Amino acid sequence: MMNYIFKKNKKAEPALVTMILVIFLIIIAIALIWKVILTFVNEGTGEVSYKSDCLKTKLEILEANNNSKDNLVLTRGVGSGRLIGVKVFLNNQNIDTFPINLSEVEEKAFTIKNPLLRNNPDAVGKYVKIVKLVGNEFNNSKICEPDGKSAKGGVKVTDGRISFLSQLNVWINIYKLR
Repeated sequence: MMNYIFKKNKKAEPALVTMILVIFLIIIAIALIWKVILTFVNEGTGEVSYKSDCLKTKLEILEANNNSKDNLVLTRGVGSGRLIGVKVFLNNQNIDTFPINLSEVEEKAFTIKNPLLRNNPDAVGKYVKIVKLVGNEFNNSKICEPDGKSAKGGVKVTDGRISFLSQLNVWINIYKLR
């Protein structure tokens, strides 16, 4: 009688092993599906993050001229986006791309060394546009859509002589960005 109690049921062993293998396969399938979903969600939120930085960051051209130094004046408005660079276009042709470090509500002059703009009398009357670069690293930055004056055609290049009207226009633009 004692022998009968401790006797193994050999028919139950394959069913038990099969059930354990099925449970193990289900756990692996759930982990793989979770990994795919998590990767998809993280990539999607990265895209939203960069678009958000584009919308949050206000950057405008105050002045563009054909001088040899400080021929592009930019101002950053209020906004907490991660602005790391700028692409500069003259009549829709990319003439420069450079990193930028502007705090909120800061104005700064930059020198564009490209001969299409610098010391070129033919540049006067043409239009300069900028496109913001946002992200964490300059080399892996994302390009924003043009906005502000750049979306409306750009800023006309002057010969670099500052007139009262151009200076008044700069002050008005600074006031609008605040």
